[in-house]
Amino acid sequence: MRIAGKRVAKIIQTFVRKHCPEELLEAGTFCDPADWRARGELYGLCSVLIVVHDGGALAPFCNHDYLNHKAMHRLAQRLAKAKFYIEQCTCWYSAVYKL
Repeated sequence: MRIAGKRVAKIIQTFVRKHCPEELLEAGTFCDPADWRARGELYGLCSVLIVVHDGGALAPFCNHDYLNHKAMHRLAQRLAKAKFYIEQCTCWYSAVYKL
């Protein structure tokens, strides 16, 4: 995984642990966009990181279906401070891009 992707993964993990301490061990899966492309996925291929939240601890922070807009906004603000933004690609994964 590239340096920017590792940095974003750390930001997200730290954020989730701060806001959901009971979910420390389930902080989601992160994939490098190159690996994502090799899988044949269609979205997020130009991102720095793929976040697979598929119903896990990251889902309320990444998936609009959870209707937790406040949590999503807080994560988006934290990522923006680091010059990144997150975009939901499907109901089970999102992509993070440089601003």
